[in-house]
Order: sequence, then C-alpha cells, then structure tokens
Amino acid sequence: MGFKEDYERRVREVQEAEASALESKAWWQFVEKMGGQVLSNEANRNVAKEMLEQISTPFTLENLVSTLEQDPSFRQALATQTPEQSRAASLETIQKITGSVPVTAKWQTNDQLAQKANELEQRRELSSKSPSELRAIIQAGRPAPDALPPLAADVTRAVLLNMPPAELKATCGVSAI
Repeated sequence: MGFKEDYERRVREVQEAEASALESKAWWQFVEKMGGQVLSNEANRNVAKEMLEQISTPFTLENLVSTLEQDPSFRQALATQTPEQSRAASLETIQKITGSVPVTAKWQTNDQLAQKANELEQRRELSSKSPSELRAIIQAGRPAPDALPPLAADVTRAVLLNMPPAELKATCGVSAI
C-alpha cells in the first residue's frame, strides 16, 4: 500500500469518526429532549438510524424530532420507559428543582407530572439567563412591524375596541391580542 492509498484510508476513517460523533451528539440531544421517555440504548439508536435511512434523511436532532412527530410507527418502534419509570423521573425532577414533591402528586396523572416537570425546567433555565438574553428571546418571538397587515382607513380605535377577538386577530394579526 502506497502513501496515497494510506492517506485516503486515514481520511475516510477520520470522516467516518466525525460522522459517528455527530450522530452520537444528535442521539443524546434527542434522548434529553424527550425527557427520559425514550430509553437511550443502542437498539433504539439503530432503529432511529434505520428509520431515517429508509426515508433518506440525515441523522440530526431536527430530523429525529420531526420523524417522531410525523410517523407513529417510529414512536412505536422505540423502546420507552414504563409508566412507573416515567412517573418516578418526573417526581425526581420536580423534587430536585423545588426541594419537595407536592401533596397533590399522588392524584395527578403521569402526563400532568411530566408537564409540570418540563415547566419547572423551563422556568429554571429562563431564570438563569441574563436580562439581555431574555430580551433577545422576547424580540425573536415578536413579528416584524412590516409583517402586520395594514389597517383600512375606516378602522378607528373605537372599531378595534368593539371587535370580537376572532375578527381582531384576522384584522390586526395574532400579536394584536
């Protein structure tokens, strides 16, 4: 084997290692985003990889999430936590953030507890941000001023105040309400 062949082989190995590292990163981000609902094992990763290869889609976090939302067979193919494991994970998250588990937790469903845990995590994440970071998040969510439809000349303040909410949204855009 000559220098050129050896060099090309090493380049392929490095490219394969980089691709594998990107896939691993996307997989771990996906598992974290799912909040522990999907088990992070090699079998699940292989199922996800095969599913994305079947539809000729790169193995990225965005593609994993969109495929999960659009294809029910993908969700069914993945091994998930048992309801007891899911409940325990949600209660653990709630206790870790608040310091205690609410008394009402025993009457709440697993979905309600998971929603509460996600809400607390989002609040904790936002509370750790600086005011300038929060402003940037708010500004990113606002539509551009020129994105709103122009109002007709006959639409006065009094007319806008007396419009039903659905008509107001149609006339002024969602951000008006």
